[in-house]
Formats: sequence, C-alpha cells, structure tokens
Amino acid sequence: MTAPIMLSPFFNLGASTYRNTLALSVGDHTPAVTWENVNRLLDDMVRELTDGSPG
Repeated sequence: MTAPIMLSPFFNLGASTYRNTLALSVGDHTPAVTWENVNRLLDDMVRELTDGSPG
C-alpha cells in the first residue's frame, strides 16, 4: 500500500504492515516538500520506533 499524491501543497504519510514488518511510504508534491525534510521526518520516526522505550 502506498500513500497517494495529490495537488500541491501536499504531503501524506502512509503506514502498513505485512508479516509483522512496518512499511512507511510518502506521497508528496514537489516542490511543496523538500526531500531533506522528508528524510528528516522518516529518520525521526525510525528513531522513535527503535529507541526501546515502552509504547
């Protein structure tokens, strides 16, 4: 499953699982969102999910 891409300005984050594996996808309309900001968001999300604190 992937996140749709709409008209600018647009950003959508999709999340799904398959066999206990989390998959993230991003739908954006460039130049509304820079790849640097998308990468920073995904890095922050991975850090939050893997830091080991109880959810």
